[in-house]
Amino acid sequence: MSQSDRPTSLKRAPKPAADNNVDPITSTPIEGTQERVPETTPAASPAAPAPKARRGGREITVPLSTRLSEQVIEILDTAVATEGITVRAALEDAIRTRWGKSD
Repeated sequence: MSQSDRPTSLKRAPKPAADNNVDPITSTPIEGTQERVPETTPAASPAAPAPKARRGGREITVPLSTRLSEQVIEILDTAVATEGITVRAALEDAIRTRWGKSD
């Protein structure tokens, strides 16, 4: 087989999806088909009022990622099971009890 008998390129290029240029957020499917039609929104529609903030605002939380010994994990799992609380609640309660300010 000579070099001229081979195709010039064996690589396949992926085909773009049929709805590649359609925004999925602003379109709805046409019944019975896979095609999507953009939704039109009235230009004069009033904007929804902004939600009011709760008194004191949103609770600020910080992610906590730490390694715990097996003994502490067993104690924590037992507390969660017997008290019916979450791991977060158990940890927060333990920290407040040990180091929290007494009001």
